[in-house]
Order: sequence, then structure tokens, then C-alpha cells
Amino acid sequence: MKEYNGAIPPCCAFCGKCPCYNKKNDPCLGAASYCKGSGCKVYRCSKKRGLNYCFECDFYPCNMFNKYSKRWRKYGQDIMKNQEEIKEKGAEKWLKEKNKECRS
Repeated sequence: MKEYNGAIPPCCAFCGKCPCYNKKNDPCLGAASYCKGSGCKVYRCSKKRGLNYCFECDFYPCNMFNKYSKRWRKYGQDIMKNQEEIKEKGAEKWLKEKNKECRS
């Protein structure tokens, strides 16, 4: 997997483990470009509420987030756990740790 140092999406999925980001042909550029352009409901909701991450919301975890998080499990990601880790460690430290995990 290639290293990812771009934006962390509001759902806190780690783009470095996403199959779209790691495609050889027509790769995704990560959350900064994909989430904005894809019409992602989670992205739109967080921006509408002025939030960086879903865990900042008074309604977290909402039904939409719970459904969305189930889809990420098939890619080996627990985005609810990612939310907790970012809240605890901060985004910069979390991103470094995730990239290190991918290299191991």
C-alpha cells in the first residue's frame, strides 16, 4: 500500500487502505478530492454542520454513520474505532500511525 498524507475525511476512513486509492489505473487522490466530488452523504452532512469529523457531532453515531461504517468493514476498517483514535490522539499522530501500519 502506498503512503497517504492527505486529508482525513469526516468519517475517518484511512484512505491509504482504500482499494480506490491504491488502484494502479486511475487512482483516487484521497478524501480531499473524492469526498467532495462524489456527493458523499457523510461528507455533506459534516460540512453542513461545520464539523471536521463525525465524532464532533451531537448526534454521533447517527443511523447514517452506522450504515456507512458497515460498508467500510469489508475493507478491513473500523471507522468508529478510527473516530475514537483521532479524538484521543489527534489527526496528525493517527495518520502517521496508520501509514506505519501499512508499511509493516
